[in-house]
Amino acid sequence: MSDIFLDGLPVLDGLEITGSTSITARWLRCDQSSVSRTYRRVSALLHLEFGKHNGRYRAGRNRELLSCLRQAAQLRRLEQGSGQLHWISQPDLRLPSRLLEPLGPLPCSWPQGHDCLTLLQQRVLDLLVLSGAPAQTLNRIAERRGFACASWSLAPDLTLLTAFGLRDHPTVAGLVMQLGCSASLDDPRPVGRALA
Repeated sequence: MSDIFLDGLPVLDGLEITGSTSITARWLRCDQSSVSRTYRRVSALLHLEFGKHNGRYRAGRNRELLSCLRQAAQLRRLEQGSGQLHWISQPDLRLPSRLLEPLGPLPCSWPQGHDCLTLLQQRVLDLLVLSGAPAQTLNRIAERRGFACASWSLAPDLTLLTAFGLRDHPTVAGLVMQLGCSASLDDPRPVGRALA
């Protein structure tokens, strides 16, 4: 591993999203042993105690440092354009071909979907693409948790969801315009409020 920020952080993010070293390795186009070595090395160097805790990958300590790194990584992805954003969708959705960027969606089994709001808040994920019912469910959960989200309609039954603070970023605004989304940024209705 040559760089904690450029090489190590995507491994930690992939593990938190997918919960699997093999799926993370496929997404990052490397082997499973590299993923395991990388996350252990980053965890040791940053004193994160990153590993499986109660069945989920996460940091056991030094979360503030990890949060700062993730904020910087998200800003870097946003500056590099929509093709670098971390996003997931439900596995059964038929997505518009213009949405398929070089990395594509991160693989994620949808039963983990209820944790997506937490991953948006932690800047591990940038976007979610959902069908009507799951989008409405996440909006209700977000409202209960007090985390502000922004959403746009992609098609009759598809919704693009992101953290409210990203809604005006030029990369997100450009993606929304490129996809021809409706239900605009200026819609005064709160879409949801999620984790503080």
